Amino acid sequence: MTEEKKVTPQEYFAGFPEAPASDTFKWVDGLGIEHMTTIRAWDGSNLYQQVAKFVAKVTETGGKPVNDKPATQIPATDETGVPIVNTEGKPEMKSLPDGTALFTVMAVAHDKTQSGKDVLKVFVKEKGEGISKKYGVNCFHPPAQYKEFKTWDMHDGETGANRFSPKEGATQVIIRLPSGDSKYPDVIEFR
Repeated sequence: MTEEKKVTPQEYFAGFPEAPASDTFKWVDGLGIEHMTTIRAWDGSNLYQQVAKFVAKVTETGGKPVNDKPATQIPATDETGVPIVNTEGKPEMKSLPDGTALFTVMAVAHDKTQSGKDVLKVFVKEKGEGISKKYGVNCFHPPAQYKEFKTWDMHDGETGANRFSPKEGATQVIIRLPSGDSKYPDVIEFR
């Protein structure tokens, strides 16, 4: 009679590509190419150690983690729009008003509200509270760069068809995040 050998979870899962704990990590290499890597470990504490090792390796080779969070500060300017710099030549930063953040525009599209009003739909790169990557944010007063948006084909919210790249001078947008009675984000200003 053969005695059955007890197998640990690590031994059992050794041939599988997944481990019980995992996390996805976005990073940009030294050439500016964005990557996404999944880090796996046998438990949560070991996972954080593995992520720290991976971040160290990425930065040591010229890469950096991708920041998914929108900025809450912008460079300060004088009355004429000239950036204000400190004695080291670095821009002075000023905080945006509470409840607003600066996002990078990924795409824009022509859409209509439920009441039939034409709006410029803005899709952003970073994650923000109440901001849908699929449905974007409505802009009711688009800047001059997008004055012709009403002539574009309508955006298809299900397939994502008819999205356009952002135009020069309108690649960033300040958005007021939903709070209180306002349950939708609002586009405040393009930059």
